[in-house]
Amino acid sequence: MCIRDSYFITNPKLGKVELENPKILLVDKKITNIQSILHFLEHCMTTNQALLIVCEDIDSEPITTLVVNKLRGGLRVCAVKAPSYGCLLYTSPSPRDQRGSRMPSSA
Repeated sequence: MCIRDSYFITNPKLGKVELENPKILLVDKKITNIQSILHFLEHCMTTNQALLIVCEDIDSEPITTLVVNKLRGGLRVCAVKAPSYGCLLYTSPSPRDQRGSRMPSSA
């Protein structure tokens, strides 16, 4: 998954985001304003839980709000772009995929 902003990194030595037992918010569209996820943010703040947001994309205004709250220590949060929305994850091809690429074309 693609981390949307380097300010979300919690382990700079390894360049990783490490959240312990986070709530996970899956959003199948672009987050354009903070009001659309405010209820989830408030819940995580009051229960002192980390939040991982996986979404299609997120505009700069919501990102800025999330980063500011994270830097102030009020919210443990990370927003990432879902892999199916533009981030490629490498997986080695299965033997079945390799077999198909070796077969001659019948056309």
